[in-house]
Amino acid sequence: MDKTLIVKKGSLLLWFLCLLVGVSAIATNYGSSLRYTKYLIPPVFLLFAFFGIRKLKIYASPLKNLLLFSSLIALNLIVSIISFDLSFRFFEESLLILLPILSVILITTVIKKPVGVILDHLFFVYAIIFIVTNINFFFNVNIINDFILALTTSTLKTESWMAFPFGLFTIFYLIEKRKKRAIISVILFLLAFKRISILGAILGLSIYWFFSIRNKRASNKKNVYYWFIFLNFALLIIVYNFIQGNFDELITNITGISPNWFTQGRLRVYTDTLNHFSSNLLFGNSLGSTNLFLTDNFENISFLHSDILKIIIEMGFISYLVWVFGFFKINLVNKKVIPLLVFMNLLFLSDNVFIYFDTLFIFYLLIIYYSLHPKRYEV
Repeated sequence: MDKTLIVKKGSLLLWFLCLLVGVSAIATNYGSSLRYTKYLIPPVFLLFAFFGIRKLKIYASPLKNLLLFSSLIALNLIVSIISFDLSFRFFEESLLILLPILSVILITTVIKKPVGVILDHLFFVYAIIFIVTNINFFFNVNIINDFILALTTSTLKTESWMAFPFGLFTIFYLIEKRKKRAIISVILFLLAFKRISILGAILGLSIYWFFSIRNKRASNKKNVYYWFIFLNFALLIIVYNFIQGNFDELITNITGISPNWFTQGRLRVYTDTLNHFSSNLLFGNSLGSTNLFLTDNFENISFLHSDILKIIIEMGFISYLVWVFGFFKINLVNKKVIPLLVFMNLLFLSDNVFIYFDTLFIFYLLIIYYSLHPKRYEV
């Protein structure tokens, strides 16, 4: 009798989670304020944990991520207070960073279901919502031609923020060789059409298959960790030289357009922001300060669209070093997470993923999944 009640309770809580995520996703697609429903997950499931569970089981990987980001935020809080640069936006951004981690910790504690089952349910929630939201497009006889044309025009009617979680699901189902779900996720991922996410998934899977299957010695955990550190420093050098204009002539010669046009106006945003905050790059300028600067100085631009630059400018280069060494150390739990980390790394470079709850929520769940299914890094 008790076991039956536990199963029913677990299923009920899982469907309640799907309801909160689903309502939020639909509301986000239609621009409704109900998109904030997802932020109810931590307080609601905290109540379930407080009243319904005697023994809490917290997985190590999200807890370590929570400690890493909490430490960086606490350090930045001290810097912000000392420099008299503390704003309400600091607390908003802190919550946006921590809420996905807290949500994952709480739901995996309260919902007595395998993490893989939770991921499968969430995938179908996102899939159904995406299809229903774009139902007219799926009856378009020129759907293939529209997609091919979008590769050059960069616009597609079904383009959506959901490309980021679909990218994670696509990598997951392909790596796990779950063919039916892989086919569905690939189709939806391509239709959601974020070119940087498509590039990230292709790059991540290519690196995984080459180094893990073709060259297994290269996928040794320590080697992979060093490669991620090297990659981030290389990217930082490239971005710095790009902002300094050292690639202007090369980009113009290859594309025939200006670097600022090539980056859809981001080059000027990067340049102006770095120039404004250049005096405090070592210890940072307070979390959320770039949002305030961009809102005041650019029309319809509030975010930097590069979390790597955001960390350096707002939290400082020292915190950036701590984040790089800590984040990949914590989340490199299994060689199968290599493509997921490559995917996220590229998003960190080119977008403001730290405030994308859904993307980080799915990412941290996947990290837990693979931490529970350890594989040797060498054969």
